[in-house]
Amino acid sequence: MKDEKPVIIVGGGIGGMACALALARRQIVSVVLEAASEFRVYGSGLQFCPNTFKMVDYLGLLQRFYDVSIFPEHLCYHDGLTGFKFFDLPLGKEFVERFGYPFGSFRRNDVIQVFYEECQKSPFIQLVADAKIQEVYQEEDRAVAVSKTGKEYAGRLLI
Repeated sequence: MKDEKPVIIVGGGIGGMACALALARRQIVSVVLEAASEFRVYGSGLQFCPNTFKMVDYLGLLQRFYDVSIFPEHLCYHDGLTGFKFFDLPLGKEFVERFGYPFGSFRRNDVIQVFYEECQKSPFIQLVADAKIQEVYQEEDRAVAVSKTGKEYAGRLLI
């Protein structure tokens, strides 16, 4: 590990943990601060477009996400009252050949779990739960996030 101030990331959801993993690929230390008492799921399902799969491939997690994904054959938008079909996009082989990656659906807790487990494995990432941030400020050589308990998390950058 480099002996530098960490990058402080406020928010331990999908975006915060993905950011920490991207920084870890560059051997940049980060501290991920989560307001909740544990890293857990909020919400139900979500979908990844090809660009998102490209990002998780960059992070080295493509197979992990393939393992927990459902790959629909079509993406359709219907009027909820009349059933009128506004849009129907085939998502099969031709779609993957064109965009390089598939379109997938997930249970949100599966996505969070993959990111959480990968963050825990990294020597460059510190996960901190129960760190609700009340204040942030910047000094000449550091950015600081202050939790509701008054604990300060200082780093070279705050995200």
